[in-house]
Amino acid sequence: MKLEQHVLKAIDDFGQNHLDSSLMNACLAIDATARNTYGENRRKVGSHYKKCIRNYYWIFEPMIGGGFDFKDLRFNNLRLDNGYGELISNPDLADVIWHIFRCSHAHAKEVPLNYELLQTEDGKSPWEIGTDTLKMPQRVIWALLAISVFAKANSTIKTKGGHFLIWGSETLGLGNWKFIVHDWWGKEDEFKAFLAEKNPSPTRVKLEGLDKLITVSV
Repeated sequence: MKLEQHVLKAIDDFGQNHLDSSLMNACLAIDATARNTYGENRRKVGSHYKKCIRNYYWIFEPMIGGGFDFKDLRFNNLRLDNGYGELISNPDLADVIWHIFRCSHAHAKEVPLNYELLQTEDGKSPWEIGTDTLKMPQRVIWALLAISVFAKANSTIKTKGGHFLIWGSETLGLGNWKFIVHDWWGKEDEFKAFLAEKNPSPTRVKLEGLDKLITVSV
């Protein structure tokens, strides 16, 4: 499947509550986005994948619901294997998405229950963080899709139809704004300008000492 097919399929599957398939396609869309951004290099697939997400945390944060400063956030409450029997020291969210979400689906494995996605509603994006546990909002799917749609490397992609992404919250007084996918391929500069106008001072919380937690829900 092409990148754009993964994006549209993820949106369709989410609407039908097929969350596993939706997440899988969103993850694979990042694969193609990283390749378009950094070029083809089989030895650096994982590092390019993570680099792509890290470089676009500024897109990821508002699309997942805002709140956390992912650039500096380290989930040292997790025992995250690098795939070669070694633990990753101080993993960030990009490490989690690659090793848990993307690689699980790529190798036909189920996402572990301690990393399951939590149901969201307007104005609420729940997280559950504890010892070797990181449960996050379902909006992670939309955050990954937003990276793929807005990334400049994908500006030449053409699609049709009414598929869209949403940013905002009526509950929080931000309104709900639709971004029709076929109009927004590669327009990261325009999206950055939109965020600066609509939410110029977003809340960004830093979490520390997660390795000392038992469980916390936020």
